[in-house]
Amino acid sequence: MRVRSDGEKRREDILETACAVFGEKGYHKASFAEMGKSGKFNPALISFHFRSKDDLYCAVWHKLDEEVKTCWPIDGGLAPDAPAEERLRAHIRASLSRHSDKRMRNFVHIHTQERVNATGLLDKELQEQEKINHEHMCGVIADLLGKGANETDIHLCEMSVINQFSILRPPRADGPKNTEKSHKTAKFTMTAINQLIDHITQFSLGGIEVIRRDIANRKE
Repeated sequence: MRVRSDGEKRREDILETACAVFGEKGYHKASFAEMGKSGKFNPALISFHFRSKDDLYCAVWHKLDEEVKTCWPIDGGLAPDAPAEERLRAHIRASLSRHSDKRMRNFVHIHTQERVNATGLLDKELQEQEKINHEHMCGVIADLLGKGANETDIHLCEMSVINQFSILRPPRADGPKNTEKSHKTAKFTMTAINQLIDHITQFSLGGIEVIRRDIANRKE
């Protein structure tokens, strides 16, 4: 087994620390000094391993993105010829888990910050990520709708499905409490995640079936 050099280990340590600091502070407020203090290393070492703050930020995103794809691949690891219903559920599970898995919190924070106050450094990567997710979901929906579906049918259904992920709140036994505080402090349990996966999948399949019937009637 290959043993990492001290330099490689230090680079990985810097990346780990930078993931946490960028995740908490965002690009603009994060500093090398804070990273050095948090990771207990000389901040000057960052410039030795990374050309700039921009370079470090992009390396952090690449690391986090690879971790997300490994833990929660958007296709759930299913074969392309798996039943469309299973592929839809896998996509929904991956989308929910990416935003609720505690291990992914730095990824989620940076992703959110880029949408609110974009640095421009990750535009290409985020667009590519959205393209992959979009194409996968559209492929699944096209299979569910059948051959008579046109692009408008597919894209409207895709929009309807993915918009169910836009505000993630776990179900409450005592009913909804639509306050800003409850949204910020909402905690996801595995039971809540599974409830959401089941609900969104069933709700989506029901709506897609109605559109499928409309398409059949349209053909006739």
